[in-house]
Amino acid sequence: MRAVNLIPAEQRSGARMGGGRSGGGAYVVLATIAGLAILAVLYGVAHSSIGSREAEASRLSAEASQAEAAASRLAPYTRFLSVREERLKDVEQLAGTRFDWAHAMHELGRVLPSQVQLTSVTGTIGAAAATPTTSSTSSGSSGSGSSSSGSSAASAVTSATPPGSVPQLSLAGCATGQDEVALTMDRLRLMNGVSEVTLQSSSKGGSPSGSSGSSGAGACPDTFSMQVSYVGLPTPAAPTSPPPATTRTTSAGGTP
Repeated sequence: MRAVNLIPAEQRSGARMGGGRSGGGAYVVLATIAGLAILAVLYGVAHSSIGSREAEASRLSAEASQAEAAASRLAPYTRFLSVREERLKDVEQLAGTRFDWAHAMHELGRVLPSQVQLTSVTGTIGAAAATPTTSSTSSGSSGSGSSSSGSSAASAVTSATPPGSVPQLSLAGCATGQDEVALTMDRLRLMNGVSEVTLQSSSKGGSPSGSSGSSGAGACPDTFSMQVSYVGLPTPAAPTSPPPATTRTTSAGGTP
């Protein structure tokens, strides 16, 4: 059998039209509700993220305040450390430019021939106007010029032995003969840092100086005077200024 639709044709078309209109409106309502739900979810997530960021910013701000307070408490120690470094550099600079008189006297006693006696040793630093330190002895005694570099200003680093100054030793004594005088000049040139040895005067057959039987030297009729010049004192390297103390400040205002 063949199925027959008994509904009139006009009613069948109207039913289709009415059903189409109601179905489209329902889709629009459903889409609107879904969009509002998605917006609500996004708003909740953003609000939660902002709250966590604000809490983190507050925590970082508190930590920065604590760090600044600790840095302010440690500021005197950093200043003391910088002063200590400056003073160490000043001392190193003065020590590097001073003349080692003790070593010079030690070498003088080693190179002096046994047949030679010294009656005076005068050490000078710099120009002729510099104050000499004199030591009178019979056999090249020690400590003649250590006071030249012992005084330095505390505030501004200055030295009694400025760079370029020429240390000098003026020797006076006697020997058993002119050969010993020449040998003395040759040996003095072997001392560390000596640039020139000059014979200022020498006399043959003078009256013996010192006791004639002291230390087996015998009579020394020939007198002499010499000047020993050393290499000029070095110029110290320019001190490098220490890096400034960096105060680390943390600004914790970074809200997203």
